[in-house]
Amino acid sequence: MSSGDYERMTESEILKALADERLDVGSREEEALITNWIAKNPKNNERMVRLKAEALRRRGTDSRLGPVVRDRIPREIILAIGGWSTGGPSDIVEVFNPRAHSWVVPESTIRYNGFRRLNSGEILNLERNHWYHLPFMAKQRSDAGAVVLAGRPTVIGGFDGRLIHNDIEMLDFESQSWLTGSSVMRSVRTGVSAVTYDSNAVIVVGGFNGVRRLKSTEFYDHRVGLWYPLPDMEITRSNFGIELMNGSIYIAGGFDGSRTTNTVERFDMRAYKWETLPSMSIPKSALRLIRIADHDAIKGLINFQPQTVDFI
Repeated sequence: MSSGDYERMTESEILKALADERLDVGSREEEALITNWIAKNPKNNERMVRLKAEALRRRGTDSRLGPVVRDRIPREIILAIGGWSTGGPSDIVEVFNPRAHSWVVPESTIRYNGFRRLNSGEILNLERNHWYHLPFMAKQRSDAGAVVLAGRPTVIGGFDGRLIHNDIEMLDFESQSWLTGSSVMRSVRTGVSAVTYDSNAVIVVGGFNGVRRLKSTEFYDHRVGLWYPLPDMEITRSNFGIELMNGSIYIAGGFDGSRTTNTVERFDMRAYKWETLPSMSIPKSALRLIRIADHDAIKGLINFQPQTVDFI
């Protein structure tokens, strides 16, 4: 819904919308929405004027980014799952709430294993609930990035036990073989993280080049087969979680070269810069970030507390 749609609402309609815990409006935009509606509706706006004067002063978890009349359930969240912490493998799951700009810890348990570098792969058919073996890759790889690019499973970088790689391989389903990309990254990277930005582009971040941890970022355009540099992260890190949400790349945890970290940052593609976010509750490396959107589970995962509203 656009700002113009809100401005055309009656006072009763917009008050009802603002009372909805699932209203999809950002914490930063809520006060401006109310102010603009009052300016566009100079008559019959007494309740909205009172709402701005009183309800926007209420404090809640969502008010970290700006004044709000109530806490709301975000449309999408990011889960940080598993990984290694100071004492070993971690089963703690944390949830980033972008409205409240904070992490919460619901109850969950994650278990995993795996110690030998492989060049094999498997793919899950969700309709049949069955795993299928894939053809062998050209190289053995551990700690590689893995994405779906142009409809093809794609692996990036990694370590074969002797060499760190800077190339990519893409699975061609028709020929049942892996194809090597036409160009290579500017740096070899293992412990690297990658995320598909659109169907034909992938962003590769950080990793380890055999000498030091990296904070450099690269962008691969599959349509032309070329790599391009992007701004560096705030800190060096390898073996961290990565996910795309609302046009931004989220990075969490990892190893910074001296210690496992709990720091979090986000790359805003529109602003073309990195920004620091609140840290997780514990340091983690080798974790995974997962975006969940438009799902009933979000309310429980963020430990949402219902609020009574009295301004309708």
